[in-house]
Amino acid sequence: MKIRYIVIPIMLVVFILSLTPWGLWLLKKEVSIEMTVIDKTVPQTDYREHLALFWVNKHLKLTKPDGSFYEIEKDYQGYKPGNRNTETTLTIPQNQGIIYVTDTYGVYNEDIEGNPLGKRSDLLYGGLTIFDWNNVMSAKNDNTTLILEFNTIASPTAPFVRDIVEKNMGIIWTGWIGRYFPNLNSLEVPIWLKENYEKQYGEKWEFSGKGLVFLNDNDHVIVLDKDEIKGAVEFHLTDAGLEKYPKVRNSIYGYWFDIVSPVDDSSVVEANYHVAYTNKGKKKLLELGIPTTIPAVIHHEQNRTYYFAGDFADISTNHQSHWVLPLPFYWVMGLINKDENFFWRSYIPLMEKIYEDIKRKDYD
Repeated sequence: MKIRYIVIPIMLVVFILSLTPWGLWLLKKEVSIEMTVIDKTVPQTDYREHLALFWVNKHLKLTKPDGSFYEIEKDYQGYKPGNRNTETTLTIPQNQGIIYVTDTYGVYNEDIEGNPLGKRSDLLYGGLTIFDWNNVMSAKNDNTTLILEFNTIASPTAPFVRDIVEKNMGIIWTGWIGRYFPNLNSLEVPIWLKENYEKQYGEKWEFSGKGLVFLNDNDHVIVLDKDEIKGAVEFHLTDAGLEKYPKVRNSIYGYWFDIVSPVDDSSVVEANYHVAYTNKGKKKLLELGIPTTIPAVIHHEQNRTYYFAGDFADISTNHQSHWVLPLPFYWVMGLINKDENFFWRSYIPLMEKIYEDIKRKDYD
């Protein structure tokens, strides 16, 4: 009998607490911004290349002008899972508040079946075309915020299209991409990457432990192993970023990134990727001309453009977005895993501030 008197109040408290995040979300004011999302890399119905973006949209109650929420399955332009129609024409309305290109790497034949081993296969659909980019720039006006992510300008986008995008965005791509792997001997490392290495060096891929891999547009592979790096890739705000994004925290970034730089001072680097290299690792990068500090967010305020040099909107799991809680609660409730450190600590507050700036400028 005494146990019942204890359990019932505890269950009641838990029930009330479970409703509180939902209640806070219901009370949150909706924000209306017209948005066009472009994602050409959607082989499966997990929509992972733009999943994080739509989670944030629902979490922050970003709506269409008619008050409805953006739907992850419908409200993007690009490949639709199960549809082998490879037409690439984009239709972007005028007067968009945001045009966000999350990925244009595309869909390959093996990807349709899931491609668990990361094999390379024939391109079915993808790459940013000149027609795509002309449509983007025609739709963009002075009040449109344009956001691009990796991979928009790397392979299979044609070099002449990339050159035009770079000029419009105020960036220069070095030709290098990279990624940190906690274990270079795991299945997470794509087969094609190992095969490229073995073909290039004439030796077996026998790495183990943590490592940082770089790959250029000629498929040249560079590996920094556990003797050349001390830790993972970290997302750090610059001084300019710290001033602009008070809620964004440094985080562990675990996906692909590309190495870009601003053309001039009109574009501001608001965040960098940092890695703790050993002297051996620094020497290797110096010989290759790869910088040890790599820009992660480049912002041109006057032109209202952002370049995110990574798979920022890419997450593999979907959480309940109809909650409003301080970040520590997500940790306590076990909703954050180590692979989503960047999503929770950096991406969500980064997008929240960008949306706030867009609305503020719209009312100025």
